[in-house]
Amino acid sequence: MAVRYTGASAAAVRGPRAPGETASLCAAHLPASPPAIAPPITKDAATTLSRCDGGAGEPLLSVKQVAEQLGIATATVYGLCADGRLAHVRVLNVIRIPPSDLDAFIASQRRSVRRRP
Repeated sequence: MAVRYTGASAAAVRGPRAPGETASLCAAHLPASPPAIAPPITKDAATTLSRCDGGAGEPLLSVKQVAEQLGIATATVYGLCADGRLAHVRVLNVIRIPPSDLDAFIASQRRSVRRRP
């Protein structure tokens, strides 16, 4: 396999080369095996990931949906999750909140109103 080096970055990596000169890559510069590629998520797997609570079938809420329901910014929802105050599920790099956990959070934030005599 021949690779054509062009530009300043090629000179910095491989040393100076004449314009248009090609160089062969030896086996030491090639990966031992191709990088692992995650299998595509099937419809069944996507459905499983979007459900929670022991298969009860409640769809998970996005951070944006929770923020809209509570009337707060998404950054605040991320902060509540990071502080451990709002239970959540992390699927790869995405945060999802089960509705039952949102209900529990709301219930924990209720304060009784004391009336003065």
